[in-house]
Amino acid sequence: MRESVFQSLEGRSAHAGNIGKLLLDAGKLTPLQAEKTMILQKERGIRFGEAAVQLGYVQQKDIAEILAVQFDYPYLLKGQSALNHKLVAAYEPFSKSVEALRSLRTQLMLRWFSAGNKTVMFASFESNAACSLTVANLAIVFSQLGERTLIIDGNLRSPRQHRLFGLPNDSGLTDILAQRANTGVIQKVENLLGLNLLSAGTSAPNPQELLSRSQLGELLHEAEQAFDIVLIDTAPLNESSDAQLIGPLGKAVVMVLQKNTSTARGAEKLNAAMKVTGAERLGVILVD
Repeated sequence: MRESVFQSLEGRSAHAGNIGKLLLDAGKLTPLQAEKTMILQKERGIRFGEAAVQLGYVQQKDIAEILAVQFDYPYLLKGQSALNHKLVAAYEPFSKSVEALRSLRTQLMLRWFSAGNKTVMFASFESNAACSLTVANLAIVFSQLGERTLIIDGNLRSPRQHRLFGLPNDSGLTDILAQRANTGVIQKVENLLGLNLLSAGTSAPNPQELLSRSQLGELLHEAEQAFDIVLIDTAPLNESSDAQLIGPLGKAVVMVLQKNTSTARGAEKLNAAMKVTGAERLGVILVD
């Protein structure tokens, strides 16, 4: 009987979309448990996953993991990847904080990307990790939407993106701007389909001069041909005016403030600096 039920379940699940088969394949259900789950499912007219949870065979988080696979939704378990644990969009895609990121993604899609634009710069005033984390997590939720997404780490002073994604920084943006490398140095982020990173690259003594070169505009043009979404991280304004050099080419900017850290004066200076660049100011976000 167990074998026939298992074969029946497998037969009705020839494609990877059947949650029962996925739970079996993942070792989260035994064939006997699958049989009992199917019986309860039919008796109560509920979904297979819901029945399995009611019987205590799996937890809701197990269903979430399987649904991520079922819908080709990149989703990692802690310890499964070198990605920093602060990348909640990768590890906790169903949390409230990630819902806020999805809301931001929707606003950007409606207000900017739907018009055919592809690049957005993110800028902050104070030196903190809030801007870099926002860029990294937002890039993940864009990639989860199926968008070919590129992060460019334009913070040549204190680059963080390669550390967040556990990737090397041997060659990157500075090397392209210095004409020592090409876009072949862009790295794919393992386990997150469609997500790519151009790290800051070799530490350079002249970041402002590099960012002033025509190669930056050429790079962004090339990136917009290859990717759907291009997000640029930048150095904080209180450390340098690098973001002002990137602004006109980035075309649009989202200003990032950190709760209990950013000041009203800093926010005013940031807004004024971005206004001068001519970049479209899409808004301000306040992060914890």
